[in-house]
Amino acid sequence: MKGYITLTTLFLLVLLAKADAQIVQYECNSYPEEGGWYHIPRVCPAERWLANGWLFQHAEPTPEPCQEADAYRRSLKDFTNVRRFFCEWVVETDGPRSEIVEVAPASFVAGGQRGIHYHFTIARDQVRFLHDAPFPTVFVDISPNKPHEFRLDVYGAYWFEWAIDGKTRAAGVPPKTYPTADSFIVWGNRSAQHPNTTRWDYIYYGVPEEPPVECDRIRKLKASCRNGRIKAKVKSSLDEGAELTVTNDGVHETLTTGETGNGKVKYRRQTGEHTILLLDCPHISQVVDCGV
Repeated sequence: MKGYITLTTLFLLVLLAKADAQIVQYECNSYPEEGGWYHIPRVCPAERWLANGWLFQHAEPTPEPCQEADAYRRSLKDFTNVRRFFCEWVVETDGPRSEIVEVAPASFVAGGQRGIHYHFTIARDQVRFLHDAPFPTVFVDISPNKPHEFRLDVYGAYWFEWAIDGKTRAAGVPPKTYPTADSFIVWGNRSAQHPNTTRWDYIYYGVPEEPPVECDRIRKLKASCRNGRIKAKVKSSLDEGAELTVTNDGVHETLTTGETGNGKVKYRRQTGEHTILLLDCPHISQVVDCGV
């Protein structure tokens, strides 16, 4: 999933046996409930309409407790304890950042019955990311008056990464695996003190297609830091030319194995503590400290 490519199919549940991929796609060409999403009832529903492959929502402020909103929910029980899970969506809103504290104007939540998990509140020029403790709240400024692509990748209980327009904004080891049997996705818009118009281009989630890697053939990952340079080496019995994706706190490099099955990547100008991890085999990682 990349950029703003619009597929002709309205709603798809794609089962790709080749790589055990299972992807749910909503293309915003029809109302979500027609494709299996639960339309959450509201006392004061926001206005909504479809145009040019986008789902539009317009919410106006009204006296409590009748705030205009439009939201959708779907269970993730079919993805319980998968090795890798992702969500990707494109959205634009004109609501101000002052609404974020009220979880408005737009939000996308990969949550569960017993915790926050991954919670995003999106305004015109800023996004707030909430995650389970001990992670701090993350605020990211974004360019207004344009749609942005958001992506969340979760590697079981080993690692997660959140990116905006292809750039990693938060990454780390989650306190628990996700999704589980009680997990769900909720997304939509709401008005607290100001009106807003929000539009969605697409929402995808599931298990991405990826080439299989024989993780049991990787014998060792060794990472070290010297003079601000991190060097990560892999020793394996993989064939020559095998490619592995190494992440340094969300910064990716491709490691290609040589004749002996070994390979290495380097990161320059590094300070502080870093987690070096093989995204293809996320249980293989090492923490290194580059000092100040």
